[in-house]
Amino acid sequence: MKLPELKAYLQNRGITVNSYLIPGLVAIACAVEEISLSLLFQVSEAQDQFNLSRRLRVHDIQLPDPFKMNVLNDFTHSRPFGLFDIFNHLIYHSSEYDKQSLAAYKYILHI
Repeated sequence: MKLPELKAYLQNRGITVNSYLIPGLVAIACAVEEISLSLLFQVSEAQDQFNLSRRLRVHDIQLPDPFKMNVLNDFTHSRPFGLFDIFNHLIYHSSEYDKQSLAAYKYILHI
């Protein structure tokens, strides 16, 4: 195989091949062939767009694509707030994670 064919062979199986020399790529390709690594499922652009639009539909309402929305970083029209307001919000508003649920989460991570 030539270098472009070798890179395509490995990329079709989900292996990054950016900074390897030819002997390294050959060794990786031999290992891939030895373990019989299957091809990745390829999705066409149209199918990908259809899946995205289907995921962005919630209760028959089509949500806009968050990656194509315009972002506004201008806070001049928002009401003024300071650290005092942030501390009050953190202290007086409940969170979905309390001490017990965080302890359970940490316990699950260490299992």
